[in-house]
Amino acid sequence: MIQTAKSYLGTTYRACWAGAPGTYCDCSGLVMQSLYAAGYDPHPISPKRHALPAYEYESRNFWSDSRIPTIPARERQPGDLVFYHNGYGTVIHIAIYIGDNKVIEEWPPYCMIKPVDWSIRPYVLGYKRVF
Repeated sequence: MIQTAKSYLGTTYRACWAGAPGTYCDCSGLVMQSLYAAGYDPHPISPKRHALPAYEYESRNFWSDSRIPTIPARERQPGDLVFYHNGYGTVIHIAIYIGDNKVIEEWPPYCMIKPVDWSIRPYVLGYKRVF
C-alpha cells in the first residue's frame, strides 16, 4: 500500500481524480488506488463514483465506513489512514501514515510526504486501520 502511494509522489493534485501515477489524483483517489493495489476493495467507493460532483469528499465516506475500525493515535502504524477535519468536525482530507510522524498525501499542488500535523491542515480527526 505504501509503495503504491509513494509511486504517486509528484503527481499533480486535481479534485475528483483517482488516476494513475503521473496523471492526476486527489487525497481520496490516492488512498483508493493504494488500497486497490494492496488487495482491498473499498466498494462502493470507487474512482468512477469519485468523479461525480456529489462524491468529491470520499474521505468522509472512508471515515464513516464501519468496516474500517478506528484506532487510537498512540497505536498508529504505517498503512493506517489519517483523517483531517475543518476545525468543526467535518472531514475534509485523508492521508496514509508512513511512520516517523509522517504521512503521504495528495494535497495541492502535488503528492508529497509531510508531518502528520503540518500547519496547513492541522486538525487531525482520527485514525483508521484497514489491514
